[in-house]
Amino acid sequence: MSENNTGNNNSSPWTISSGQAEVLLNKGIELFQRGELQKAETIFRNIALSNSDISNAWNLLGAVSLASNNPENARDQFKQAISIDSTIADYHFNLALAYIKTFNAGEAIEALEAALAIRPDYIEALNTLASVFMSLKLWDQALGMLEQATSLDQNYIEAWINSCGVLQEMGKFDKAVEAGMRSIKIAPDNLQAVYNLARAYGRQENWDKAIKLYDRCIELGPDFINGYINKGWNHIKNHQYAEAESILLKALEIDPGNSEVFDNLALTLASQGRYDTAIDYHNKSIALNPDNPEAHTNLGFALLINEDFRAGWGKYEYGLKTSVRGPVKPSPITLWTGQSLENRLIYVAGEQGIGEQIMFSTMLPDLVSQKASVIYECDDRLIPLFNRAMPEIMTTPRSAPKTISEIINSDKQADFRIAVGSLGQFLRPTTADFKIQTNTLEPDPDLSRLYRQKYQNLGAGPVIGISWQSRNPGFHVEKSTDLEFWQPILSQSEFTFVSLQYGDVDADIAWAKDKIGAAIYVDPEVNALDSLEQSAAQISAVDLVISISNATVHIAGACGVKTWVILGEVSLWHWFRNHNYSLWYDSLELFRQSSEMNQQQLMNKIADKLSSEF
Repeated sequence: MSENNTGNNNSSPWTISSGQAEVLLNKGIELFQRGELQKAETIFRNIALSNSDISNAWNLLGAVSLASNNPENARDQFKQAISIDSTIADYHFNLALAYIKTFNAGEAIEALEAALAIRPDYIEALNTLASVFMSLKLWDQALGMLEQATSLDQNYIEAWINSCGVLQEMGKFDKAVEAGMRSIKIAPDNLQAVYNLARAYGRQENWDKAIKLYDRCIELGPDFINGYINKGWNHIKNHQYAEAESILLKALEIDPGNSEVFDNLALTLASQGRYDTAIDYHNKSIALNPDNPEAHTNLGFALLINEDFRAGWGKYEYGLKTSVRGPVKPSPITLWTGQSLENRLIYVAGEQGIGEQIMFSTMLPDLVSQKASVIYECDDRLIPLFNRAMPEIMTTPRSAPKTISEIINSDKQADFRIAVGSLGQFLRPTTADFKIQTNTLEPDPDLSRLYRQKYQNLGAGPVIGISWQSRNPGFHVEKSTDLEFWQPILSQSEFTFVSLQYGDVDADIAWAKDKIGAAIYVDPEVNALDSLEQSAAQISAVDLVISISNATVHIAGACGVKTWVILGEVSLWHWFRNHNYSLWYDSLELFRQSSEMNQQQLMNKIADKLSSEF
């Protein structure tokens, strides 16, 4: 429309009486509802300019502008309507819609609150205000509006759909499922309602129910790409990789330019050990969406597990932009990118979990060999273990890091900083550059001797420390074993078995004694979760550790304790693919499942090795 926003300076081509105005307004509304926007606009404009005190003419003119995708004009026209009559809630509501279209959330909130002040039971305004709060991630405020809306009308589907989404964002997944169930009870064929409930079940890790609902999404919307993508993702999380691959290939047929489909396909292929094809799909995803850090990070994992370190470390850096790595606090200190470290001070920030902080710390001696002074920010529980093993490296706790002057009793500032996982690109650019650093952790010797004596007094044979589960919710299934598979090992009565497993293991220990007659000693004096001093001393007190991939094996490796690591057919990237030994620790031996060797056969192999070597 070429006229100015309000048309206040224009004159109507004719004079319209109040009676004529009412007839014409109805005619204009009829045209508007039929989609004849230009004709409707002409009528509303002429009424507004001829009878400037008819507020609804300005309101309807704004509605036409909004429908014509001209929210700036609509905003000014709704304001004109409000200036004539500010008591009409609809005018304020419509003004809010114009503000939403122009991405002005603050003004939209004010307009919606004005509408609700006039009409507190304005249910559409409550739901829309909730949507604005949702866009601002103000989940509590959004939920408050939605609760008001549903209290006014228990069958108001839009509010239940939004409640399901908001409750998921708040981490209240059970409540989200309840809201989702209400929405599909009201409207079983509402695609958004079914989709939100499917997502809520997925957030509960109720993969089967989520997948069933995503099937329903696909029935309701055969081209609804998110139904396919999320169904595939839930199959991945449920370790149903063939099913995930099948549905994601269908998604690719529907939307061959969708980067998320390529990235999820790559993940399911990597989960099957098909890394070369996974790398190809990751690259296709990145070509379509170069700014997606998750895709770059996932590509990094696939490259690293293939030991393509030069390319892999660079992609691994993208993990600092996602939830995969970190948290690493921002710092004004210059980032180290490989410059000379002679007589320089470098601040190294620990990241991720205990295992990664230990594993990556094996590169710290390389910095010392370059004549650098090193400060390592790490988990508080690791500090005494590092200080004994590497006294030349200064440490500071992650929970409340000290200033550099407090650490070194000087006004000197650090010359460089780096996240510990980022050291690999400079210090481990090839497989040949991996240097085995022995004993980068050192347990309390007195505590270790105390535990050693205690465990030797339990029986005459060698002491075997065992750990069979990961408590990490992201890797629990992939990295855990059932004690049932341990029977060939635990049934060897000539050994003393000590639990190195952290967390509550009473049920597992009781099962092992009842079902297979295995006595596994649980040391009541050791709290591995709270005290890594106790954990490390306990690990160093045994003759052999047999464990799945968890923090136990990293502590054991860094303490130089002989350790056998149980790995699935597909393992975490840092165990790589082609070795039965670790590139990080020299005391670890890796036992891998394969297509020719299932978990029970692998445990039988370990049991045979145990009986022959000890």
